[in-house]
Amino acid sequence: MENASRALIMTGGVLIAVIILTVLIKTYSSVGNFQRQQMSQEEAEQIEEFNKAYTKYDGKYVYGTEVITIINKTLDYKEKQGIEIEVKISFLDPYEYQIKNKKYTTKSINLKNESDVYTFIDFTRNNTNLNNENDSSDIKNRAFKCTKVGQDSTTGKVNYIEFQEKRYNQSSSNQ
Repeated sequence: MENASRALIMTGGVLIAVIILTVLIKTYSSVGNFQRQQMSQEEAEQIEEFNKAYTKYDGKYVYGTEVITIINKTLDYKEKQGIEIEVKISFLDPYEYQIKNKKYTTKSINLKNESDVYTFIDFTRNNTNLNNENDSSDIKNRAFKCTKVGQDSTTGKVNYIEFQEKRYNQSSSNQ
């Protein structure tokens, strides 16, 4: 009888140990899932914050100075974080610009494939009179509308932004 009671006590001890282990494993799993959920929420907030810098322009009218700011921001992201954002700028009339002392004329500039070269773009036309502040040939004084903002399907981050030049009419409100 004594052996039977010892066997029962040992079986009970093993059963209690298995229950305790099961509870510990479930608790550890729940804590791990919570931490992963917190991390993914944090990542989503970071992506949203990153995208806000570009989506705020979607459908809005801006001056060329802001377009240049966006270009510089995208070049900075590429240099520091390896994030490539394609910027396309379309002009109403052919636009002349310089890269490394070479003159180019184009209806649009697409900054992605050789973005390090575009840091040398002279954003003023070659025939600009720098003393005339009202000269609209300077990209800085032109009006643009953000017509498209695209996002990468895998990361969710903005990877494309497009601006089209619009005729600026001072008598009407553009925003």
